Amino acid sequence: MPDWMKTAAEVADDDRSARIAVIKAEAHRRIVEKYPMWKQINAMLSGGDDQMIEEIKAIRDASDMLEADASLDHADDGNWPKILAGSAKVGKS
Repeated sequence: MPDWMKTAAEVADDDRSARIAVIKAEAHRRIVEKYPMWKQINAMLSGGDDQMIEEIKAIRDASDMLEADASLDHADDGNWPKILAGSAKVGKS
């Protein structure tokens, strides 16, 4: 349906859905940047990688937080966990 035929609530729902899709895509990008799918599959087949799991969960948690609060900027790196290379620790930047 064209936007001019939609109610304000329908347009707001579309905007929210689009924002969530962008946030999910950014979370995916951040995860596969450090852990490409082949690395995730190899870790899964070998019994897991605790650091990888912790870091992926941190990114997913940040994604959930950003989806829930429209006032937060998903493009701001400060709203995403800082993944520390070679460490199991996950901190905020």
